[in-house]
Amino acid sequence: MVECNKEEAFRAREIAIKKMESNDFVGARKIVLEAQRLFPELGSISHLLTVCNVHCAAEVRVNGEMDWYGIFRVEEAANEAIIKKQYLNLTSSLHADKKRFPGAEAAFKLVSEAYSILHESMKRYRYDIKTNRNAFWTKCPSCKTQYQYYFRFLNKKVYCQQCGRRFFASALKEQAMPTSLGARIPVKAFRTRKRLAVNKATT
Repeated sequence: MVECNKEEAFRAREIAIKKMESNDFVGARKIVLEAQRLFPELGSISHLLTVCNVHCAAEVRVNGEMDWYGIFRVEEAANEAIIKKQYLNLTSSLHADKKRFPGAEAAFKLVSEAYSILHESMKRYRYDIKTNRNAFWTKCPSCKTQYQYYFRFLNKKVYCQQCGRRFFASALKEQAMPTSLGARIPVKAFRTRKRLAVNKATT
């Protein structure tokens, strides 16, 4: 039974590679998953799956933009440590196979581009605004500095970078609106503003 499954998985892997050569990564992914189910120890199956996952995620658009979070398979509020860890995992899996499997080199370039956006705070901030990620504005009650956080931080204790005090991030009543500078600010003018805070919540 085991040998039978191994042979079927091997044949499925070869079919998947043929589909990858034709840039059918969605179809290839389905077959790779089936091969993995039949024989999880099949050589290079995890690498094939990584290539397919990256290309399938690259086909998704969020408000017309590439879904870099989807390529990394992380949540929108993932902090810098998670982003870096996933980058290292993906590049480690893809690097050795850049010349071996169809699409591996292109997948490596996509992962590198995703990292260049997500690990740099200003680029990530602009990307999040452009794709209209769910976020809210809050204000430090001590120094009145205002911040934008993802909704996962709503009503959680956060750290004010301006005065160093901690406060509960409650949503302001003013609604944010787009500006010509590509930022989001509340309708009423703010005295001071801080860019999107991704990982400043404290426990």
